Amino acid sequence: MLKAKGVQLNLYGESVVKNKNRGINLIIIIIIIIIIIIIIIIIIIIIIIIIIIIIIIIIIIIIIIIIIIIIIIIIIIIIIIIIIISIIIIIITIIIIVIIVTTSTTTSTSIIIIIIIIIMIITIITIIIIIIIIIIIISSIIIIIIIIIIIIIIIIIIIIIIIIIIIIIIIIIIIIIFIIIIIIIIIIIIIIVIIIMIITIITIIIIIIIIIISSSSSSSSSIIIIIIIIIIIIIIIIIIIIIIIIIIFIIIIIIIIIIIIIIIIIIIIIIIIIIIIIIVIIIIIIIINIIIINIIILIVVFVIIMIFV
Repeated sequence: MLKAKGVQLNLYGESVVKNKNRGINLIIIIIIIIIIIIIIIIIIIIIIIIIIIIIIIIIIIIIIIIIIIIIIIIIIIIIIIIIIISIIIIIITIIIIVIIVTTSTTTSTSIIIIIIIIIMIITIITIIIIIIIIIIIISSIIIIIIIIIIIIIIIIIIIIIIIIIIIIIIIIIIIIIFIIIIIIIIIIIIIIVIIIMIITIITIIIIIIIIIISSSSSSSSSIIIIIIIIIIIIIIIIIIIIIIIIIIFIIIIIIIIIIIIIIIIIIIIIIIIIIIIIIVIIIIIIIINIIIINIIILIVVFVIIMIFV
């Protein structure tokens, strides 16, 4: 009977150990699968963001090329207009001179011709200067627009990169916290299994003692058995209570640490977002000031040239 009880309890202990190993292996496999899935998601997010950035850069390059082509076309058109206006003025001048020369041959005619020629030359020069100023103004405005577009794109790319970094950091922290929680669960399971094994061993010892002492049964033996059983039960209860208190204390500490980490992460993210917003506002103010200053300079230059002309 003693052997049968021992074999039965031994089989029970082995089954507990096997179940414990299976549970731990299953938890480890689940952790690995979750980590792999999270890494794949991070890689996909990074690839998508890189593709978006490349598309944005290509669009910017296309826009800049189109703007440059438009500037060149405008300049060519303006030059053609200048040439046409100059030719028309010269032809009209020649016609007027020919008419005056054929109608009269006095000194006053020569003076009139000279005055007309001077007026025509001044007119042509004035028109050319005005057209050049217009070209400069248009080109400056287009260049300012291109600079603004490039700055905005750079700001967008910087913000995207910062967001990617923040997302990756958050995901990594979540993975770490998740792994810590899983490790806590595994530790708790191991402790519970150890407690069960200790209880099993103590139970086996108690049963063996009871069987041995019951073979030589007496009143004093029964009292001793009862005392031993009570002491063992008290010891087991004390050990279990201590272990449970330790586990609860460890879990509370870990939860507090995780909460502190999450709060720190949130504060860092808020600070980063505020810094990004401040930088963007400063850049926008600088761009607006540059545009205003350039427009004022162009207007002043245009007015001065027109006054001199």
